[in-house]
Amino acid sequence: MTAIRKTDLKMIEFTQDVINTIVDTAVEAGEVTLEYFRSDVAIHIKDNNSPVTVADQKAEKVILKMLRELTPDVPIVAEEEAAAGRLPDHTKLNDFWLIDPLDGTKEFIKGRPEYTVNIAYMRDRKPYFGLIYVPVLKECFYGFSHHDNAWQRLEGESNFSAIRGRDVPKEGMTVVSSINHNNPDKLMAYLSNYTDHKVNDIRSYGSALKFCRMAQGYADFYPRFAPTSEWDTAAGHAILQAIGGEVTTHEGEVLGYAKRADFLNPLFIARTFK
Repeated sequence: MTAIRKTDLKMIEFTQDVINTIVDTAVEAGEVTLEYFRSDVAIHIKDNNSPVTVADQKAEKVILKMLRELTPDVPIVAEEEAAAGRLPDHTKLNDFWLIDPLDGTKEFIKGRPEYTVNIAYMRDRKPYFGLIYVPVLKECFYGFSHHDNAWQRLEGESNFSAIRGRDVPKEGMTVVSSINHNNPDKLMAYLSNYTDHKVNDIRSYGSALKFCRMAQGYADFYPRFAPTSEWDTAAGHAILQAIGGEVTTHEGEVLGYAKRADFLNPLFIARTFK
């Protein structure tokens, strides 16, 4: 892992060394999850009725250790820390890290490869930087909300390459939906009344991988009809903004963060176009 001088991120740019450190840490956390993937791992149910495993907890420890060394003065909001009640009052924060060490725990438990490690940095309560790593597929994505492209590194590649999404094809847009939280009746009712673009295909993905597939140009539209938390969306939100997309509520407002003590998002729509 690249050595970085301890500093307050508010006073530092995201240099390539900083990015490399975050990438390396996401990969390390992902390797921790792979130790338990497709094994008889114990499952616990949290107060919000969502599952958690030792893989979630150990991966989060890897990420927290790095962030506390890298930016000791920047608060961290992390999913398992939240479940344990060890958090700052993030509704009073402006700049902070927002972490999901294993997004898609249900995919992980079922032995599906589509779970992710999500790391986001929030500046002025908005996604500024987002990184998503897919441990089983060895794919890594990151982006800055104010840039003109995001970056990807696929399995077997040593370097990152730029990705910019796509224009909606003439034959129509590809819609992505959740595997575990799919509501086909609501989705089809919504799409039947959507007039900006016609629908050509509908695909299901797990976790924040949906945002990555959109940034890669494999899909264009993601309406969400089931609950999510801020750490589920922040990294993907930044990556999608980096390629010119947006994430809004169903009422058309930009999806906000540090909104509620329970970290829940409203229903939202992610798209590669505005």
